[in-house]
Amino acid sequence: PAEMLEDRKGSKGEKDSVIPRAVVHRLDRGTSGLMVIAKTPLAERSLSEQAMFKTRGAKKRFVAILHNLPRLASASNSAAHRLYVDSPIGRDDEHPGSMAIRPLPDGRSAVSIFHLHAHCAQRGISLVSVELNTGRQHQIRVHAARVLGAPVANDETYGERSAVERLRDEFGKLGKGRPMLHSWSLEMPHPNVSAPALNMRCPLPRDMLAIISETWPELSEDPSTWGHWEGDAEQASAQAAVSAAAADADIAADGLRKHKKVRGHEDELNLVSDDAMKAFLRAYKPPPPSLAPEDAPDDTAGGRGGAERGGAHSANKRYRDE
Repeated sequence: PAEMLEDRKGSKGEKDSVIPRAVVHRLDRGTSGLMVIAKTPLAERSLSEQAMFKTRGAKKRFVAILHNLPRLASASNSAAHRLYVDSPIGRDDEHPGSMAIRPLPDGRSAVSIFHLHAHCAQRGISLVSVELNTGRQHQIRVHAARVLGAPVANDETYGERSAVERLRDEFGKLGKGRPMLHSWSLEMPHPNVSAPALNMRCPLPRDMLAIISETWPELSEDPSTWGHWEGDAEQASAQAAVSAAAADADIAADGLRKHKKVRGHEDELNLVSDDAMKAFLRAYKPPPPSLAPEDAPDDTAGGRGGAERGGAHSANKRYRDE
C-alpha cells in the first residue's frame, strides 16, 4: 500500500532522513546482509517490535572478521570461545557520529554474545559470529573494538589505521566505509500468528568470503557448519603481536622510502604501533631461569617437584567446544 512508503514517524537520529514505514529496522552503513521490509501496517507493527528487540521474539546473528584476537578475559563466566559482552553504549561526545561505551544513564543497555570460530595469528585476524540481545547503533563494532580489543576488520571509524592498511594490502580492493560485518541470520515469529515462523539466511558476500577462504580454507561458506576455536590464547596473542609489530615496521619503512610523513620516523622503535606493543607486553612471558643441578627439584616419590610439574601440565589445557 502507498501508506507504507510514507515517512516513518518518530526519532531516527538523522534530521534529514526519509525512512519509509516499510523499513522496520536498519543496518549500519557499509554492513551487508538481511533486512526486513513490512508490506502492511499490521506487519509493520509486529515486525518492528521484534526487529528492534521491544519483544524477545527476534534472534539476529551477524558474521564478522575482526582484527586481533579478542580479549578472552573480558568475558566472565563463559567459555573461551563464547564471549558475553554487557556494556552500555551512548553517543561519543568527542567524535560526532560515533558511539562509545558510556555508563548508565548516559548510555543505553547493550548486550552482545561473540562466538569465536577461528583465528590466524600470522594475519592477526579472527572470525566470529555475534548474537544480539539489543539493537544499539554500531553495537557490534563498539563492543568488538572497545571491550574486546578486536575492531571489525576494515572499520576506519573504530579500528587502527595500520591494521586496516595491512588488510587492504594483503587482500586487494576492500571498499572504504565497508566494515567486514554481515547480517547473516534472522529468526522471528510471522506477523500472521497462524503462519510458520520466519527463518531467514543471507549468504556471505564475496569480499568476506575471499578473506575467509584464503585464511581458513577448511571452513565452508555456511556459518552454521563452523565449530569453535580451540587454540591457545596466550600463544596466539604473542604470535599476533609479533606479526603486527613486524608488519607495522614494514609499512613505516615503506612510507619513509616514499618520503611520506610517518609517525615515529625519528625513532625506529616507534615504528611499532602502540596497540601491537601493548599486546606483545601483555602476552610475553620470559622463560624461567635454568636451575643448577644442585637446585633441581626432587623427582622421587617423596619430592614435590613431580607433583608441581604435573599441576603445571594440567593447567596448560586447550579450550573445547561448549
